[in-house]
Amino acid sequence: MAFRIETIEDLIRLLEERPEWRERLREVLLTPEERMASTGISWHSTDRSHQDALQRLNQLKDTVERLAVKSKKLVEGSYSSDAYTDRFANCVTEMRYYARGPAPFGRYVNRPRVVDLAQFIDDLREGGCKLSEKEWDELSLIDLLLSAKHPETKAPLYLAVEISWMLVVDDVERARERAAILRRCGVEAYPALAGEGITPEAQEMVSRFGILTLLGGRGLIRTLGT
Repeated sequence: MAFRIETIEDLIRLLEERPEWRERLREVLLTPEERMASTGISWHSTDRSHQDALQRLNQLKDTVERLAVKSKKLVEGSYSSDAYTDRFANCVTEMRYYARGPAPFGRYVNRPRVVDLAQFIDDLREGGCKLSEKEWDELSLIDLLLSAKHPETKAPLYLAVEISWMLVVDDVERARERAAILRRCGVEAYPALAGEGITPEAQEMVSRFGILTLLGGRGLIRTLGT
């Protein structure tokens, strides 16, 4: 049944029941200037807010440009990033490889699978592997552990993958050390690296040892070395 409006009280009661109609009624009854004035905002203050927003936008643009230059220099190996930027970039890179799983490595080893690292370490302990606590700690810090088959012999193997946005010599050494620890437990393990960039020193090192290395998901070094 339609609601009949015969008095101003009827209109007020209807607007109380349908608050979404109030703004529409304001648009019909008030000019733009009056609507601005009723909210306590002047055209002058609106214009000032607009200018402030433009200023902040320009500042943001400058910041983005500086970050772009910084990232380019970092990839070229001529700039050292701060620790916070490194940690953030590394987290993003790790999440990207975790999300894609073993797929990027499937072009270089056969049937790669992600291994539950905690369960794998427990199995090594129960299997009688004797390592120092420091070595067990090193194994627990492997970024990504993959099981796979050798591309030529089809023999089972494991990849101890070190992931970093910008791969440096320390990353190469960690991957090699952790793979070596696994081999001391009788595991056929190889180091591998994954990232978005690599320093010249690290690239020389992975080339020298023939370590499987992916940049942006593509193979930089495609062999299995130790």
